[in-house]
Amino acid sequence: MNRVHLHVDRLVLRGFSESERPAVLDAMRQELTQRLASSPIPSDRAGLAPVSRTLAVREGEKAGAIGRKAGREVASILRSPGSKS
Repeated sequence: MNRVHLHVDRLVLRGFSESERPAVLDAMRQELTQRLASSPIPSDRAGLAPVSRTLAVREGEKAGAIGRKAGREVASILRSPGSKS
């Protein structure tokens, strides 16, 4: 079994209440787990350079939907050849 160690240094959640933040994180974690299990990261992707992204969200978008969107974005970064250091 291969393992992926992903370190998220900072996740800024502006405009969310303290009670909404766990839902964003849980949805992000679940989305990443699902995507990485169904399509593993190529072995040459080890040692990625730090990446910073801003995720655009719509007014009124639910915390879970935002977390899933963030998970998709992170999975995309992990597979993107342009992210290699």
